[in-house]
Amino acid sequence: MKFISIICIIVSASVFTFSPLAQHAHAQAGCAGDTNGDGIVNGVDLAQVLADWGACDGPTISTITPAVGPTSGGTAITISGTSFFGSASVRVGKLAATSVLVTSSTSLTAVTPAGTGVADVTVTTDYGAFTLANAFAYQIALPWATTLEFAPNPAVVTDVAFLARMIATGLPWRVRDNASNIEMLLVPPGVFTMGASPGDVEAQSDESPVHQVTLTGSFYMGKTEVTQGQWIAEMVSNPSTFIGDLNRPVERVTWNMIQPFCAQNGLRLPTEAEWEYACRGGTLSSRYGPIDD
Repeated sequence: MKFISIICIIVSASVFTFSPLAQHAHAQAGCAGDTNGDGIVNGVDLAQVLADWGACDGPTISTITPAVGPTSGGTAITISGTSFFGSASVRVGKLAATSVLVTSSTSLTAVTPAGTGVADVTVTTDYGAFTLANAFAYQIALPWATTLEFAPNPAVVTDVAFLARMIATGLPWRVRDNASNIEMLLVPPGVFTMGASPGDVEAQSDESPVHQVTLTGSFYMGKTEVTQGQWIAEMVSNPSTFIGDLNRPVERVTWNMIQPFCAQNGLRLPTEAEWEYACRGGTLSSRYGPIDD
């Protein structure tokens, strides 16, 4: 009698007919009890309902794509997670997102409001709310550069901590300097150990002692060396020996020769600490790459 009463509660919205030869019940009102969508209401559906018995879970958030956008808002985002049931609302920071659409129990879309900095994202449904901290970064437009890509590419920036620091800056990670046409990559603030690492037998004496360095500000560094084509566009002459391809790095350039090039474009050379920090990219090995790189 216990099982009969449970079945009545589950399928009370449907009318059923039973056949002595049939091993299952057929719903006649839209198959409200057909949880697996096979057109039949039977023990499989009942098992699923019993497995899920109890209060519905509140939502969770696993990822937000893209996780960055301009401060003006208007970024269409996709939020992945679980238990997106019923109506839903989304907040990015303290402001409500617009155009919220639940596409499935594990995905919804929304459009971000205007904002600044790194913001929490909250999804609220009929069954609860969930907040993912520091989930969306409002990135700042740079007046001196053209943004090529806002969000850091995890396939390129493989160090998780370094990637998080890049996003936290609120700056685009890949830009092109408007004056020099040089593509540059964002280097976020951070702390690293500078100098001759243990095991580096090729280190020079002036690379010791090893010491901790803190870089408090972000900066951009050229993705590659300055090419001969970029140099000629500013300086006319080409001091390089290995000519024939303007995409080759310009060489035979002294510190004094580079100063006018930098001044004309509002650039500068990196410090030794900035160079080593950027080259290491979060690695802790004795070398940041092969000796000839």
